Amino acid sequence: MTYSPTLDKEVEGEYVEQTEPLKIPGCRPVRPEYVIDPMLDRTNQQYSECIRIGVEIPLGDGILLNTWEELQPTTLASFRDETLLGGVTKMMPVIQWTSDQTGPIEPSNSQRRLV
Repeated sequence: MTYSPTLDKEVEGEYVEQTEPLKIPGCRPVRPEYVIDPMLDRTNQQYSECIRIGVEIPLGDGILLNTWEELQPTTLASFRDETLLGGVTKMMPVIQWTSDQTGPIEPSNSQRRLV
């Protein structure tokens, strides 16, 4: 989503009419027909909303990503790139599990609220 405003400027015509995969920094090239449905029709109001969201995401005070460095190093590196999104900082886990427990692990009250 954060790259959708750039794609909007760079791609001419409809995405499904493109013959080459779309190049998005930090990601494998995406076949045009695999973009999310609202991006397939530029005349649709949902397309405009996707572009607006893509513009507004970087304006937030923070973005939580459910990932870790070893899983998506290239994608996270592109998020940290100051010429792209920039300003991504790694957070430590809120809860750290220990392996020295002998019985089943019971969730705390705060963990139950997250479910």
